[in-house]
Amino acid sequence: MMRLLFLFLLTLPLTVAAQKRGEKVTSSFPLTQVLVGEEALLNVQIEGERPNGSLSSTQASELSFRTLEPDYINEQFLSLNIGVSAAEPGVKEVPAFRIPLASGEQVSETFAMEVFPADKIQWNTLAINNQNYRIGSLILYPTGSLYAGQAVPLTAKLLLPENLPVRSIGYAEIEKDNIGAWRMEAPFPPRYDQRVRPRSPNALQPRTVKVDGQSYQVVNYVTIAAPLSDGTVTVGPGTVQGLQVQISTTTQRGGFYSSMSRSYNLELELPAISFEALPLPAGAPEGFAGAVGAFTLETTLDQEGELKPGDPVMVNLAVSGEGNLDTLAAPELEAPEKNWKTYPPSRKTDDTRRSNRGTVNFSQILRPLVPIEEVPSFTLSFFNPATTSYETLRSEPIPLTLSPLASGAGSSAPPPAGLVPVPEMTDILGLIDPQPYRARSGPSLLPWWQVLPALVVVILLLLIVRRHLPRLRQEDPEKARLQAELEELRGKSDAREFLRAAANLAEREGEKGDDFVAELIAERDARCFQPGEKEPELPASRREDILAQLKKRLSQVILLPALLLLGTPHQAEAFHEEALRAWNEGDYEAALAAYELARKDQETPDLLFNIGNCHYRLGKPGKAGLFYHRALELDPKHPEARQNLAFLERKMGAISTLPDAAPGWPSRSLLRTLLAASAWAFAIFLLLRFARPDAKSKRLSTLGQLGTGLALLTLALVLFFHPRKESTAPPVNAVVVSSEASPVRSEPSAGGSIILKAGPSTACRVLAERGPWSYIELPDHTRGWIISDGLESI
Repeated sequence: MMRLLFLFLLTLPLTVAAQKRGEKVTSSFPLTQVLVGEEALLNVQIEGERPNGSLSSTQASELSFRTLEPDYINEQFLSLNIGVSAAEPGVKEVPAFRIPLASGEQVSETFAMEVFPADKIQWNTLAINNQNYRIGSLILYPTGSLYAGQAVPLTAKLLLPENLPVRSIGYAEIEKDNIGAWRMEAPFPPRYDQRVRPRSPNALQPRTVKVDGQSYQVVNYVTIAAPLSDGTVTVGPGTVQGLQVQISTTTQRGGFYSSMSRSYNLELELPAISFEALPLPAGAPEGFAGAVGAFTLETTLDQEGELKPGDPVMVNLAVSGEGNLDTLAAPELEAPEKNWKTYPPSRKTDDTRRSNRGTVNFSQILRPLVPIEEVPSFTLSFFNPATTSYETLRSEPIPLTLSPLASGAGSSAPPPAGLVPVPEMTDILGLIDPQPYRARSGPSLLPWWQVLPALVVVILLLLIVRRHLPRLRQEDPEKARLQAELEELRGKSDAREFLRAAANLAEREGEKGDDFVAELIAERDARCFQPGEKEPELPASRREDILAQLKKRLSQVILLPALLLLGTPHQAEAFHEEALRAWNEGDYEAALAAYELARKDQETPDLLFNIGNCHYRLGKPGKAGLFYHRALELDPKHPEARQNLAFLERKMGAISTLPDAAPGWPSRSLLRTLLAASAWAFAIFLLLRFARPDAKSKRLSTLGQLGTGLALLTLALVLFFHPRKESTAPPVNAVVVSSEASPVRSEPSAGGSIILKAGPSTACRVLAERGPWSYIELPDHTRGWIISDGLESI
């Protein structure tokens, strides 16, 4: 009775939540390749409700099933676990299970499981703490014919004795040849990548299997891989890293027993395997783009209300099934190009876990160029390894709802007045030629006009130093010594003595690597340390040149800091020409590489804008938004960056960061410029008081300080109360750069509820960080947690 009451109280929040959100049942089978007698896990997760009975199979099966204890994940999901095992090798079908719910019975998915014999296990002996343990390892791949591009599971297994309890599973790194694969990780069900409360062994700990009459723990690492081409494929050898085991020892002392446990981190080797990948057969249909697997296609129209002639339509394409989902190309529109203007499709995946089974969603914008009444069919061609043949899916045409104006008869009334044209962007603005006078970073960060007041300030400071610090004008002893040596050198008439003294002085006081010093030393060695008659006198011109060069090097001065404001020359124009040539040829990678080289010299808003365009063309909208934001950091009024960013935010569903217009108010950029000019003027009038102490200059300084001080205060208040003040939207310092929408969660874990999904190019402000998570604030003041890997600083 108490146990039933405990379960009721524990699942009560789930039942209440079900009434608010509705039920959702998902099933998964993370481990599809097992040994004979090894137990795999069928996981069924229910959101917001608990079943009112036990799960039952929909059909008879030769497999063995064992009901395990459930897990509770973040008080939202009830996770039911069923152990599945087989006594004979071969490919087995895991049947669907009925799930009785108060809202109605639901059924889980069916899965395929391949069972392997234990004769391929490679055994080794591992010595730990003066004790030997028998360790087994192997890598499994599907039996039967495998084709180039076919996404299949690979499983690496370690067999450990039961007296080596596993504390941490880690991951496996494998070598690969002619095959692409993710890193091999433990086969956990969805939402088990974070801590589960209470921590249950049902989904997170190794299973046991008997081999040769002895029980072993089986630690699995899985991945999805696809051969890159036909021919021999090699997987392994590999290494398991992060595997931690615990060993307990018992000792007797004075009639008392004591036990001690110690953890060991193991790095175990995995063997190598090879198999053949077959080429895809000839006869691929037109439009085949490398899809391998078995898929279904569903199309829907994202339309609200009636359409007018020429209105764009957005079509949603859902491709479901099993195959190479990661590299799947979008279905193609089956219609003449003259009838439709098509735009590149965007890709979305509902599940970020690495799998060859699931759904990929595409959305594509179409604009009719001729009168139409329906959206034509879309086609998807693929090779099905199960039937060893090519198949083509064709969706049904979608009828459109047109406004009466679009389909009705014409009217004899005069046409209405035309509306003011509204910008209707369907693509980004292209590259622009760098403008030398736009704001820059680095040495040229300050606008060029600030050089003039800076020079005035420097002159006033020099006058102050000359007037109030005369001791700085006293003779420097080191300078006097060098001057005396130069005068002594000038007085030497003998060529040999002159060259020796000059070379010694240059070698002692000059810089290493100076060509003049090296030449002078070589000339001294040639004239003064060679046997023979006395060399003739040096020409007077050569003597004066040596003295002038020595004096120049011994009296070098530091350039005024204000000269740094003028910037340094760079080769941005040459890089831009190279990038523009690559852009016109469609080689956006080469264009991006050229602009990145120019960026090492100096950043300009135009350069950052062009880099953003390259990222957009390469299918990285998040990176594109990041560089548009960086361009606006240098030049907040950059028109092209503002226009492309606004288009990108609309297209990707990002929260806008561009402020609305504020009629009647000067721009914040102009106000900042006036504020800087007032600050320079205030500094000049202040320094004038100390540089020129006469009464007239003091009166001028006082009046100037009062006027510029009042201007500073007024401009600061205007900026503070400006309608475009950044407080209306949090000042951003990061941008979502992930290629897909990133969920913003209520807690720093994958189990936290999703507040919203931040699309690529969404700007945010990072408030705090915790492990791999960042606490952010969006422009609409929404706060939440997001994976830090999806962010990049502006």
